[in-house]
Amino acid sequence: MLALTASEADKGRELKSFTEQAPKLQAEVTRLTQELATATTTLQSLGESKAAFETTAARVPGLDAKVADTEQKLATANKELNDAREALGTANDTLEGVKTALEQLSLQHADEKRLRKAAEGAVTTLSSEASGLR
Repeated sequence: MLALTASEADKGRELKSFTEQAPKLQAEVTRLTQELATATTTLQSLGESKAAFETTAARVPGLDAKVADTEQKLATANKELNDAREALGTANDTLEGVKTALEQLSLQHADEKRLRKAAEGAVTTLSSEASGLR
């Protein structure tokens, strides 16, 4: 058998690295998706609270501070939601990049295995021919 070339070994290690990263990135995407869902629910809840406070504030003096607090929480929740969306987008982009690289490396690896097998067959054939010439 022929020994692996440095290039083949490097590609094998790179393929293994990408394979190990893919589940971690998928888990990160799942976690960020859950955070996004939680932030969306919180945002909706705070929006409903704001509407209720505004109605009450119009009837009862002194609730302006509570309305301001709810508006601040709503603004914070909006920021968290936007941050979660951005993080999710980044994680998805990274995951897609890793997936593409993994697919390319898999194809290269398959091509190299095919070429190596053909070369080994040629070596066997030439060895047999050389033995016959002796």
